[in-house]
Amino acid sequence: MGKTRLSVEVASQAVGDYPDGCWFCDLAPARDGDTVVRIIASSVGAARRPGASLEASITEHCQSRQMLVILDNCEQVLDAAARIAGTLLRECPGVRVLATSRQALDVDGEQVFAVGSLSVPEPAMTAEGIAMSDAVRLFADRAAAVQRGFQLNAGSAQAAAEITRRLDGIPLAIELAAARVAVLPVPRIAALLDERFQLLTGGRRTSPERQQTLRATIDWSFGLLTGEEQRVFDCLGVFPGSFDLDAVAAVTGAKTGAWGVLDTVAALVSKSMVITDQVHGPEARYRLLETLRQYGLERLRQRGELEAVRRRHAQHFAAFAKQAGTALLGPDELAWRPRSRAERDNIRAAVQWALGSDSSDDSKMAVDIVASLAAYAAFEAAGGIANLVAQTVDRARASSLEQRIAILGAAAFDAFQNRGDVKLAEQLARDALRDGVTPGNPGIRAYTALVMSQTFTGRRPEALATLREALQATELAGVSDYDRAGVLGTAAAARALMGDIEDARESADACLALTRKVGNPSSLASALCWAGLTRVRDDPDQALAFAEQSIALTRAGASGSVLGHVLPIRAQLRARDGDVPGAVRDLCEAITYSHGKGDKVMLMAAFDRGVIVFDSLGLAEPAAVLAGVALHGPLAVLSILPQAERADRAVLLERVRTLLGRTAYERAVAQGAAMNDDEAITYALDQIDTAENQSLAQSAAPDAQRPTAKGTSSSRHSAKRSRAERR
Repeated sequence: MGKTRLSVEVASQAVGDYPDGCWFCDLAPARDGDTVVRIIASSVGAARRPGASLEASITEHCQSRQMLVILDNCEQVLDAAARIAGTLLRECPGVRVLATSRQALDVDGEQVFAVGSLSVPEPAMTAEGIAMSDAVRLFADRAAAVQRGFQLNAGSAQAAAEITRRLDGIPLAIELAAARVAVLPVPRIAALLDERFQLLTGGRRTSPERQQTLRATIDWSFGLLTGEEQRVFDCLGVFPGSFDLDAVAAVTGAKTGAWGVLDTVAALVSKSMVITDQVHGPEARYRLLETLRQYGLERLRQRGELEAVRRRHAQHFAAFAKQAGTALLGPDELAWRPRSRAERDNIRAAVQWALGSDSSDDSKMAVDIVASLAAYAAFEAAGGIANLVAQTVDRARASSLEQRIAILGAAAFDAFQNRGDVKLAEQLARDALRDGVTPGNPGIRAYTALVMSQTFTGRRPEALATLREALQATELAGVSDYDRAGVLGTAAAARALMGDIEDARESADACLALTRKVGNPSSLASALCWAGLTRVRDDPDQALAFAEQSIALTRAGASGSVLGHVLPIRAQLRARDGDVPGAVRDLCEAITYSHGKGDKVMLMAAFDRGVIVFDSLGLAEPAAVLAGVALHGPLAVLSILPQAERADRAVLLERVRTLLGRTAYERAVAQGAAMNDDEAITYALDQIDTAENQSLAQSAAPDAQRPTAKGTSSSRHSAKRSRAERR
């Protein structure tokens, strides 16, 4: 959409390059080759020569001229348009052809320029940024044409941004939406886009009939497809995001797999009905614009085929989830992580459809999908798989023992790690473990949530008893080394918190040895984290080496499930070694990353060690404020700082108290204790920002007056970006 207008604009700018002019040939009314020839002859002023065909007369007319011929809307007469374009290019050296079509002409010398949608604003943009995007500028321009004095304000700008995003930046669709401003406020138009084919009607009377409504425009393109192409296109509507050829074969019921649909998908791509989303990597991926997806879904619904196609979609991704769930926990994790991320929208759609189905078999399929992926939920950001886990908790209670353990255990871990809800975590973990465990699922996530909940709430005897039970569960025949390593990692963290640092280190080392054997990168990053945690105080050099290795794995593609733990450790150790700029960068990233991931335990780790880093920067008052956050704030119960290091921090804070004076110190601590998560984050990042500004000023001073550097501009800019993104 928008090709005709673009071709006219190109011609208006290029007309000086063609002494014999630019000639516009509108082929939209044509349905056969003879009509194409007559339209072109009439447009360029070619009369039939005696004894010659009209087509030959066109060639003779153009042969000695230098001219640009625009063939507009070639798709429904592609063969005829291609034949004449090829003849003109061969026989008329001064002629250039600019063709607009939903499909390439495939003639010699053709260069294809894809006309993409207009740029749309990002979700986090301000009203000023929204108003600058191409799609919103078009919307505002067309709205002003139907409502005198129309201007976007803060409220309508957000609604206009939503309209342009949901309409994929398609110019005609945006113009039709803007026309509704005459009778509807902009937010109401945005709210009605689920019924876009009823809403987006009433184009200009002077426009071609096919552009009077959004449906008519798509009908025009759809009508150019073959029957098989139409059938496959409709089925593609069930994909909420991108898809590969195997998935297309599954939803269309193709018996010959990906090869059976390759040519059809290629044809849909060539006819601009499907977009190639990714051609690099092991698999090509494709997608539909949302408007075209809604069109396909509507056709499936009208024919009564929607549920059957959705079921095939869910069955395909149930099989994918089973395969991915195993692979993500093994040595091939890094190859499967991008594949799983690419299918996240499809998996979510499959689960939600299956949960809403009246069929018990479909409902069971939803539980199967989530149970397959539940063990990996701990490595994902808050939301994602964890959201699917939360949606299936009630169904899982009535499922098989293994599925109940998997889903309730993942829900317990999510409640503890991401929500900081220790009570709910313990309740879900007990529900998961109430009937024992199996070799196939020894309840690692449930045990982790239960042990840590008991440890954090000061119930050491209960935590140790649960830990012994967890270790016994991994002695069952058939339990994997992956699960054994998971329990040992939990033992290391819990024992360090309790002050049993030697036992903690022994568990961490055993965990590390097993994860090296398993070869799963994310598990290895976690094991290195726990090994480093148990050495921060007594062997800081080795702790730093382990932290570096863990961070390197994450940077290479492993999950960031412990990045928010490891970065504060490295920040503290860098500060110890005098690398204050590096320490500040790490602390800044730890805070912003953990907050963005939605992981409250990791955020607390940044606050805990941030006290020590701030002290090393010479920021006594901010150190006291952050101590209030860490010791008395809402997240204080989630502190994972080992007992021995807490004692060291207490000594440090006594020094800070002496430096500030008792009254100022207690006021600062009380200030931190009263902060919520967002306030504490903003305060910590602002203090980093201030320290870095001071450092920049000091670095400009003569060497004799220059104190130790206290930060870097890179972390300061990172902090500012993060705060802007949160706003």
